[in-house]
Amino acid sequence: MNSTVLQAISVTVPITGNITSSIREAEDADVESYGSIANDGEGEEFLAVGAEKRNWEEELADVIETIVERKKTGYQDREQALTAYIAILLRKYAKEQIFFKKSEIISSCLRSVKSGRTERESLLAAKALGLTIITDPSEDVYDAVSQTFKTVITDHASLPLKAALIHYLGATAF
Repeated sequence: MNSTVLQAISVTVPITGNITSSIREAEDADVESYGSIANDGEGEEFLAVGAEKRNWEEELADVIETIVERKKTGYQDREQALTAYIAILLRKYAKEQIFFKKSEIISSCLRSVKSGRTERESLLAAKALGLTIITDPSEDVYDAVSQTFKTVITDHASLPLKAALIHYLGATAF
């Protein structure tokens, strides 16, 4: 069921020609090239980032810490951490790994959506929120994100961000 929901959210509804391509470019910018999940032949999976070999769970924990520690990181570090978080959640089902940090992840991503330093940071945070919601759905998530999503959809200047948030608001209501 998770993959079905994820595919439904990934489908973009063309509002205008440029918006659809902008959303895809912003969301997928570095995610595909970030790294790949590989198997070491002994059943152990790891995240291969360049020549480095790391356990994907360790990488996810480090990335979550970077996302949550907003005051200690710059927007470029947050963008990189959000990209890594998205890449891992697209490749692995990580409900157990994000369960205890879920409220902190949602809170931090909401701040980035509302007041991200760049449009890219806001778009990546929106996608990270959507994937977090799909990975660990709960009834209280809609209440946590709906007001912020509606405000950003109404007031923000970025059309790609507005379109992405409309998709993710639908996912939270589902």
